[in-house]
Amino acid sequence: MTDIDRHTGKLIGRADSIKQSIEALLRTRKGERLFRPQIGVSFQSPKGTAEPGLTPEIVRDQCAEALAQYEPRIEVKDIQPRFVDDQLEAVTITYSDVDDGAEGSVEVHYTAWPSKG
Repeated sequence: MTDIDRHTGKLIGRADSIKQSIEALLRTRKGERLFRPQIGVSFQSPKGTAEPGLTPEIVRDQCAEALAQYEPRIEVKDIQPRFVDDQLEAVTITYSDVDDGAEGSVEVHYTAWPSKG
C-alpha cells in the first residue's frame, strides 16, 4: 500500500504512511477539523501551550484513545510523554504494524505549534 507524503507530494510506503498518520493525528487538536471535530487530542490549547493540570497520564490516555480509534494499522506498545519545565515537549509512540509485526516509533513534537491567537 502506498500513500502520499504531505510535505513532498511523493509516494511513500506503508511504514512512512503510518508514521505520518500518527503525527498528524496527535498534532490535531479536537475540534480543529470542521467536519470531524472528534479527531485528535485535547491536551493542547489553541495557542499550543499545555492546558493547566496536564499530566503524563492524561497525555498517554488521550494518545492511546486517538490511536485506537483512528489508526487501525498499529498496535501501540508504549507512549512516553516528555515534559520540559512543566510544558509538554514531545511524545514518543512505539508500535507494531498489525499486518507484518514490524516495529516502529515516532516522536511527535509540540513546542513548535503555530500560534492562532
